[in-house]
Amino acid sequence: MPHVIVKVWPGKTAQQKTRLAGAIAKDVIEVLHDGEASVSVAFEEVTLQDWAEKVDTPDMKDTWDTRSKKPGYTMCMARRGGRHAASYGGDLVARADHHIMGSA
Repeated sequence: MPHVIVKVWPGKTAQQKTRLAGAIAKDVIEVLHDGEASVSVAFEEVTLQDWAEKVDTPDMKDTWDTRSKKPGYTMCMARRGGRHAASYGGDLVARADHHIMGSA
């Protein structure tokens, strides 16, 4: 009975969540050979300010060796302009005040 929890930043639409849940459930059913009734998908919205404490440390750093798919970003808890930041390959990916892509 697989239960998948997807942790995302706030702002995803109900349509995006429904579409992603359907795609995840389809793949779980296909790969694990479980019936549709046994699969569930939930979403937990976590702000960038809370990401390190609620996701990065407990779900990634503490279980790094068991990750099947590791993230391609690094949490940069140094504050930039008074805001927490996450970086991907040295480029600023997001700031707590709003989501941006590209270089800092």
